[in-house]
Amino acid sequence: MKRWGILIFDDQRKFSGPQGVLGRFLETFFLSATDYGMFIDRSPVVTYGNFNAPVQAVNRSCDELYARVTRDKGSPPELLMFFIKGKSPIMYENIKSFCDTYRGVPSQAVDCFNAMKKGGDRAFHANLLLKVNSKLGGTTVTLSNPLTNASVPTVISGCPFTLFLRAFLLLSFLAFPLFFSSLRTSVCRP
Repeated sequence: MKRWGILIFDDQRKFSGPQGVLGRFLETFFLSATDYGMFIDRSPVVTYGNFNAPVQAVNRSCDELYARVTRDKGSPPELLMFFIKGKSPIMYENIKSFCDTYRGVPSQAVDCFNAMKKGGDRAFHANLLLKVNSKLGGTTVTLSNPLTNASVPTVISGCPFTLFLRAFLLLSFLAFPLFFSSLRTSVCRP
């Protein structure tokens, strides 16, 4: 990902500067991306927007970010990332609507609270990178040799055991088995 930008709808003082949330978040984001073999440009375009602004101002902020990434990086962005204060469904909806219908660019929203609390958590970033990777058309896992073929029909089954504490206390059962299976009909004989 070479061309991308970040728009933060939260207090700039919390996110900017050497001790700000954004620095720690991006550092862990880049380290996790390197661990998973993803190349991500380490100098994204970063802008700030007003969380309490009306829809037109939010769209204008998104359009300004799009234009700035296009100008600074030489072509349109591959992804726009948004940090949203609180779990605001209205803000999320406006941003997604703008990116999906008006500009046609993939977007990733991040809750500012999660960015502050989990900004250094590699597992959080691994999950975020999986989402970004899929939005950019990447693959997560590819098997070099198929597990099944047409000559040997195969059913893959599993049975994880989950402990339900409430049921354990009430019914004195240790676990409830959940059975699942997968059948690839394309490689099985009729």
